Amino acid sequence: MSLSRILRLAPRCQFGKTFNNGQLGMLQAIRPVTLRVEQAKPIPIRDHDEKNMNLKRPMTPFMIIAPQVQWLLSFTHRISGVAMAAYLVSFGIGTLVLPQDISTYIAAVDAMNIPSPILYAARVLMVWPFTYHGVNGIRHLIWDMGKLLNIKQVVFSGYLILGLSIVLALGLAS
Repeated sequence: MSLSRILRLAPRCQFGKTFNNGQLGMLQAIRPVTLRVEQAKPIPIRDHDEKNMNLKRPMTPFMIIAPQVQWLLSFTHRISGVAMAAYLVSFGIGTLVLPQDISTYIAAVDAMNIPSPILYAARVLMVWPFTYHGVNGIRHLIWDMGKLLNIKQVVFSGYLILGLSIVLALGLAS
């Protein structure tokens, strides 16, 4: 339908008059409004923590919950994965870029006369991310089978894998 036809068929609206069907014109249907200017009330500036304390909301969990074995071991698992990736990338690039083979660099470390406890501690620190990540990966596979998911079992297995990874690292570093 064209716009001109719609305008012809529409009833003529006259402001302020009542039509024969009982409807009011445009001005009678709108109530009068008076505007008044007032000074805005100042909004008290409070920081996020003050507002939440006044509303009696709890603080965020990382601020009120003591460190737990579960999230500490999860964080350690991620960090050990990053450490392993850094070792592998640096050793891989080192074998491509450095001019001599690894035996030359081992002889250079031996020539430094570093005390053996310090060398042993360095080897343990180099091996531990691999042992921890591997043992914790086995624990995750056990979880995927639906076992050891009770909180007590999770905490116990966390301590177990931590101890087992340290023992393995000490054994591999010797």
